[in-house]
Amino acid sequence: MTSSVEDTACSKSTETTWSKSTRNLSEFYASDHPWSGAHRRRRKKNDVMKEKGEPKDLASISSAKSSHATISSSGTGTLGPLLLFEAFYYNDFTLVHSENVTRPSLHYAGDEWYGIPAENFSGYWSATVPVSAPQLLIMEFDYGDFVNLTVQVSQVIPPIVTIASFTNPQSEAVSLEQPGEYWLEIILHNPLYFVEWNSYLDLLSGNRNGGRPYLTLEQASEKLVNLKAIGPQTYIVHVRVDGSSDPYNELVILLDAASNQDSTTTPHDSIVLILETTKSVNWRVEMTDTINTNNNLLLPIHAIVYGSREPATSLQVNLDDYYQFPIPTFVIGNDNYNNNGGISSDGSWILEELTGGRPADLYVDRHDQNAIRISLPSSSMDNTPQQQPSDLGYDLSTFDARYYDGTTLVREESGLARPAMNYPWDDFYGITSEDFRAIWNATLVVLTDHAQFLDIEFSLSWSTVTLEINGQRQVLGQNDDSTLVEFEQGRVHEIIVEYENNWHTVGFNSFFGKRQWWTLDEATTRIDDNQLIDPVTTYIVHVHYYESDDLYQEILVLIDPPLLLGDQYQSIFLILESYNSINWRIENPTDFAVDAIVFGSYEPATSVEMSTTETPVFAISDGLTGTESNDSDGQIRSLTGGRDPHRTFTGYATNSVRVS
Repeated sequence: MTSSVEDTACSKSTETTWSKSTRNLSEFYASDHPWSGAHRRRRKKNDVMKEKGEPKDLASISSAKSSHATISSSGTGTLGPLLLFEAFYYNDFTLVHSENVTRPSLHYAGDEWYGIPAENFSGYWSATVPVSAPQLLIMEFDYGDFVNLTVQVSQVIPPIVTIASFTNPQSEAVSLEQPGEYWLEIILHNPLYFVEWNSYLDLLSGNRNGGRPYLTLEQASEKLVNLKAIGPQTYIVHVRVDGSSDPYNELVILLDAASNQDSTTTPHDSIVLILETTKSVNWRVEMTDTINTNNNLLLPIHAIVYGSREPATSLQVNLDDYYQFPIPTFVIGNDNYNNNGGISSDGSWILEELTGGRPADLYVDRHDQNAIRISLPSSSMDNTPQQQPSDLGYDLSTFDARYYDGTTLVREESGLARPAMNYPWDDFYGITSEDFRAIWNATLVVLTDHAQFLDIEFSLSWSTVTLEINGQRQVLGQNDDSTLVEFEQGRVHEIIVEYENNWHTVGFNSFFGKRQWWTLDEATTRIDDNQLIDPVTTYIVHVHYYESDDLYQEILVLIDPPLLLGDQYQSIFLILESYNSINWRIENPTDFAVDAIVFGSYEPATSVEMSTTETPVFAISDGLTGTESNDSDGQIRSLTGGRDPHRTFTGYATNSVRVS
């Protein structure tokens, strides 16, 4: 998430002309253009930060509560925990936006980036690199044809002395021999109708030739064998993604130890991750909140292997709080990939090379994503099922599931939050959608000395559902339905849901809980009365998708507002909208303030789940339905006191959104 900061010195000089075809930095530096060294040398670095209202020194920046400011110093594609780039974004030669970033990188189409048409985009990135001993600066760049890229490395002695300059580089190494400060500057001009570029920058100790420790597939396989990383009980995860949908080319892998091991398979004792992309991506591997709140422990990760067809892909592993020792990581050189990504249509070629022919236990294949949640096998600290908060007045167990192809049992599963299923054709274990049947069962115990009432809702599509509670059956068919059920105290209630599909896609969801509906007017009044939106410091986010493409109808919303949020915004107001029924899952690993969540959908059984119960949640009964006739913009302005969202995420379907 970013905040627009005006650089007054730059904005005063934007009329200075500098030909967009200029590719010689010496000409550029001799000019008085606001990007030029002549101009920028008249302003000390601390003065720049004072004007921008940001910390005066890099140490104070790194102490901010942000994963972007706590990056290890080698092998991650960044230049250490204290280095940030100043980034300036221009529409032709008019400064539009500036911010601090961890690497020069950008990805957007049209005018989606602060209204800058992609074909008019120019960017300038600069950073100071402190060196106390001889280092080798490794640089890789990925950008499109006809894009002009210029890179210059200078030593601040003073005076500033240029030691290396490159035009349209791909991979370069610069020796930083003398202790002191070096200045790295990058300029990019984009003539295309999309901006798609990335960089990898790292320091290697010592004055020596070389670059990134790329491996061939054979070498990586040998290292996995030598480490004994893959054994008969290792759980192998292969993630294959075309690229990132994030503007900074980041793709977060969220590891979740909340799932139980499948009782039909041999228990697993370790994990190996294989991450593969076609385009240049900045991977980030992290844990979800659930690792701290449930009774499960993630199995040890023996290795992470990653690679891409395009250069400049990086990997950042943020798991130090969960593992005592660093996880071995190996990067595959992009010369191991052919023009089709070097893999077959099912992603088996690279996997078989690395694992000696063993198939993946979990294969995730996506187009462009910014976050993917992966539920992994875990070891349980005890056998106590995860329960809902006791202040609800009841405990609802997780659901066990049995999936059928007609009358043939195909698969069993346990530990599910609710009955739900979403897939087309035969994409779920080869079960043709028209023949899909499922049975879910759970138990409920009332904790109070009086009965409890639960709302039970179903989104059925073209299917038939039978709800059975303590032997009493209710058949629901060919439409969506909801009911209020009384559960008496003093007994264990048996809940069974039987589902039979009658369509070429399976689209089913359910809600079991206590529902309080709000009209738009009621929600607006409550939001105003409780002052849940601050006109200055609240960042309003609107997430609007037609449906989920997740197997269990989930969309993960990862609230990840690190340094890029800036000092202006102190909290988020989240609006969730969809047509189909969605199970929104809110992950907030940095505990950033969420003032309120408002959600609505056309189909019933939509739910919102988050780890804290302190955030007000409003389920809207008369709006936010995701339909063409629904006035979402007007309804949002009504809820927010006339304000438009600062950021909108929208599309047909997704399984994750990263709010950053």
